[in-house]
Amino acid sequence: MVSGALFVLSFPKFGHPAFGWIALTPLLVALSGAALRRAFLLGLITGVIYFTGTLYWITRVMAVYGGLQTWVAVLINGALIAYLALFPALFALFMRRIMMAYGRVALLAAPVVWVASELGRADITSFPWVLLGYSQVTVLPIAQLASLFGVYGLSMLVAAVSAALAFTAAGPRQGRVRYLPV
Repeated sequence: MVSGALFVLSFPKFGHPAFGWIALTPLLVALSGAALRRAFLLGLITGVIYFTGTLYWITRVMAVYGGLQTWVAVLINGALIAYLALFPALFALFMRRIMMAYGRVALLAAPVVWVASELGRADITSFPWVLLGYSQVTVLPIAQLASLFGVYGLSMLVAAVSAALAFTAAGPRQGRVRYLPV
């Protein structure tokens, strides 16, 4: 999934923080018209790519410093990645559900829903790593906003740009009221 790759590319080792600003857009666009099951699957695939590409190094840490055999470390990290991937999957499922109810205007709720999923991931797993706001660590003017809004505020700002792009890509509003000339 393109969104998962963009998330990976938004972090310093592999890419550029600019990718973070558009990372959610492909997923949000793909959710339009998708069945709920497909929305969950799209989010899950996005999460697997996202966390595999950013947390790959945990396998080596468990093998080298934890003394685990490499195949055991791979299995454990795979389980962690699969578990963390549930959060983008739930994000996609929830976003699709509210899109079904409210149409494309629901895309404007994506930053709030995304941050709620990050807060849930951080709180439930006690693993607040690779949050979207962290992708902006090398962009000093943006990173300094964290002193005011925290990393979740940065995540919301970055996700808002993706949501606005998806909203724009969704095209003109359907079902407009047309006024007849008097």
